[in-house]
Amino acid sequence: MDRDGHRPTDNAIIRAMRIIAVLLLLLLAFLQYRLWFGEGGLHDLSQLEQSIQAQADENDRFEQRNTRLKAEVEGLREPGDAIEELAREELGLVAEGEVFYQLIEGANTIDTDGDVSDLDQAVDAIDAGTDDGDDA
Repeated sequence: MDRDGHRPTDNAIIRAMRIIAVLLLLLLAFLQYRLWFGEGGLHDLSQLEQSIQAQADENDRFEQRNTRLKAEVEGLREPGDAIEELAREELGLVAEGEVFYQLIEGANTIDTDGDVSDLDQAVDAIDAGTDDGDDA
Protein backbone atom coordinates (compact mmCIF):
# COMPACT_ATOMS: atom_id res chain seq x y z
CA MET A 1 0.00 0.00 0.00
CA ASP A 2 1.11 3.53 -0.64
CA ARG A 3 0.69 6.56 1.60
CA ASP A 4 -2.89 7.24 0.39
CA GLY A 5 -4.00 3.82 1.37
CA HIS A 6 -4.39 2.61 -2.19
CA ARG A 7 -2.74 -0.23 -3.80
CA PRO A 8 -0.42 0.72 -6.66
CA THR A 9 -2.72 -1.01 -9.11
CA ASP A 10 -5.66 1.22 -8.09
CA ASN A 11 -3.77 4.32 -9.28
CA ALA A 12 -3.05 2.63 -12.58
CA ILE A 13 -6.71 1.71 -12.97
CA ILE A 14 -7.84 5.28 -12.19
CA ARG A 15 -5.26 6.70 -14.62
CA ALA A 16 -6.39 4.23 -17.30
CA MET A 17 -10.06 5.17 -16.71
CA ARG A 18 -9.21 8.88 -17.08
CA ILE A 19 -7.36 8.19 -20.30
CA ILE A 20 -10.32 6.17 -21.60
CA ALA A 21 -12.75 8.97 -20.61
CA VAL A 22 -10.63 11.58 -22.43
CA LEU A 23 -10.40 9.34 -25.50
CA LEU A 24 -14.17 8.79 -25.46
CA LEU A 25 -14.77 12.56 -25.21
CA LEU A 26 -12.39 13.17 -28.13
CA LEU A 27 -14.18 10.48 -30.15
CA LEU A 28 -17.56 12.04 -29.32
CA ALA A 29 -16.28 15.48 -30.38
CA PHE A 30 -14.92 14.07 -33.64
CA LEU A 31 -18.19 12.30 -34.43
CA GLN A 32 -20.22 15.42 -33.63
CA TYR A 33 -18.01 17.46 -35.93
CA ARG A 34 -18.53 14.97 -38.75
CA LEU A 35 -22.27 14.94 -38.08
CA TRP A 36 -22.62 18.71 -38.31
CA PHE A 37 -19.92 19.76 -40.75
CA GLY A 38 -18.48 16.67 -42.44
CA GLU A 39 -19.31 15.11 -45.78
CA GLY A 40 -22.85 13.74 -45.70
CA GLY A 41 -23.58 15.70 -42.52
CA LEU A 42 -26.45 17.98 -41.64
CA HIS A 43 -25.00 20.85 -43.67
CA ASP A 44 -24.98 18.72 -46.82
CA LEU A 45 -28.47 17.48 -46.00
CA SER A 46 -29.72 21.07 -45.80
CA GLN A 47 -28.14 21.90 -49.16
CA LEU A 48 -29.67 18.79 -50.75
CA GLU A 49 -33.11 19.70 -49.43
CA GLN A 50 -32.78 23.18 -50.94
CA SER A 51 -31.66 21.67 -54.22
CA ILE A 52 -34.62 19.28 -54.22
CA GLN A 53 -37.03 22.16 -53.56
CA ALA A 54 -35.52 24.22 -56.39
CA GLN A 55 -35.83 21.24 -58.76
CA ALA A 56 -39.45 20.69 -57.70
CA ASP A 57 -40.24 24.37 -58.39
CA GLU A 58 -38.63 24.11 -61.82
CA ASN A 59 -40.59 20.93 -62.54
CA ASP A 60 -43.83 22.74 -61.63
CA ARG A 61 -43.00 25.56 -64.06
CA PHE A 62 -42.27 23.06 -66.82
CA GLU A 63 -45.49 21.20 -66.08
CA GLN A 64 -47.50 24.42 -66.38
CA ARG A 65 -45.71 25.25 -69.62
CA ASN A 66 -46.40 21.77 -70.99
CA THR A 67 -50.08 22.13 -70.09
CA ARG A 68 -50.27 25.44 -71.98
CA LEU A 69 -48.48 23.93 -75.00
CA LYS A 70 -50.81 20.89 -75.02
CA ALA A 71 -53.81 23.21 -75.00
CA GLU A 72 -52.30 25.20 -77.87
CA VAL A 73 -51.65 22.03 -79.88
CA GLU A 74 -55.21 20.83 -79.29
CA GLY A 75 -56.49 24.24 -80.38
CA LEU A 76 -54.46 24.01 -83.59
CA ARG A 77 -55.71 20.49 -84.34
CA GLU A 78 -59.32 21.61 -84.22
CA PRO A 79 -60.49 23.83 -87.07
CA GLY A 80 -61.35 27.32 -85.98
CA ASP A 81 -59.91 30.65 -85.04
CA ALA A 82 -56.87 29.31 -83.19
CA ILE A 83 -54.72 29.10 -86.33
CA GLU A 84 -55.70 32.59 -87.44
CA GLU A 85 -55.04 33.97 -83.96
CA LEU A 86 -51.62 32.33 -83.86
CA ALA A 87 -50.78 33.68 -87.33
CA ARG A 88 -51.83 37.18 -86.27
CA GLU A 89 -49.78 37.08 -83.07
CA GLU A 90 -46.67 35.30 -84.32
CA LEU A 91 -46.48 36.29 -87.98
CA GLY A 92 -48.33 39.62 -88.06
CA LEU A 93 -51.07 38.37 -90.40
CA VAL A 94 -53.42 41.00 -91.75
CA ALA A 95 -56.51 39.62 -93.45
CA GLU A 96 -57.70 40.85 -96.83
CA GLY A 97 -59.74 44.00 -96.51
CA GLU A 98 -58.27 44.94 -93.14
CA VAL A 99 -56.17 48.04 -92.55
CA PHE A 100 -53.18 47.80 -90.24
CA TYR A 101 -52.33 50.88 -88.18
CA GLN A 102 -49.07 50.96 -86.26
CA LEU A 103 -49.01 53.58 -83.55
CA ILE A 104 -45.62 54.91 -82.65
CA GLU A 105 -45.45 56.27 -79.15
CA GLY A 106 -44.43 59.91 -79.02
CA ALA A 107 -44.90 60.46 -82.79
CA ASN A 108 -48.00 62.66 -82.41
CA THR A 109 -46.35 65.64 -80.79
CA ILE A 110 -47.12 69.30 -81.08
CA ASP A 111 -44.37 71.55 -82.32
CA THR A 112 -43.55 74.71 -80.42
CA ASP A 113 -45.42 76.79 -83.01
CA GLY A 114 -48.61 74.74 -82.41
CA ASP A 115 -48.54 72.57 -85.57
CA VAL A 116 -49.13 68.84 -85.25
CA SER A 117 -46.16 66.86 -86.53
CA ASP A 118 -45.95 64.45 -89.43
CA LEU A 119 -48.40 61.87 -88.03
CA ASP A 120 -51.49 63.72 -89.22
CA GLN A 121 -49.92 64.17 -92.66
CA ALA A 122 -49.17 60.45 -92.81
CA VAL A 123 -52.75 59.59 -91.85
CA ASP A 124 -54.07 61.96 -94.51
CA ALA A 125 -51.78 60.34 -97.09
CA ILE A 126 -53.03 56.86 -96.12
CA ASP A 127 -56.64 57.99 -96.30
CA ALA A 128 -56.00 59.57 -99.70
CA GLY A 129 -54.45 56.31 -100.92
CA THR A 130 -57.43 54.21 -99.79
CA ASP A 131 -59.97 56.36 -101.64
CA ASP A 132 -61.26 54.52 -104.70
CA GLY A 133 -61.92 57.68 -106.69
CA ASP A 134 -65.69 57.50 -106.03
CA ASP A 135 -65.82 61.14 -104.89
CA ALA A 136 -67.48 62.36 -108.10
